[in-house]
Amino acid sequence: MPSVEKMVALLTPTVFAPLAALLTKLITVNIPGSHVTSGQLTALEIAAFVGAVAMGAHWLQGQREWRKLELQAKNWEIGRASCRERV
Repeated sequence: MPSVEKMVALLTPTVFAPLAALLTKLITVNIPGSHVTSGQLTALEIAAFVGAVAMGAHWLQGQREWRKLELQAKNWEIGRASCRERV
């Protein structure tokens, strides 16, 4: 099974970002009394798409930092254990 990071990297630009743009369009068009031009609607769709991609990238960066800290803690514990064995 692919890792969570790979799934987020794959699904964010292919599923989540287009879905965010589509939902933005559906909500904007179906709100009674909203007067949105096609140019404004396009700008909103692009903003939703970019926002979704940015959130996915931010999550991936945070996950990478978390893994790095996790490995550092494991290495620190291994180092302490090997020092105790030598004494």
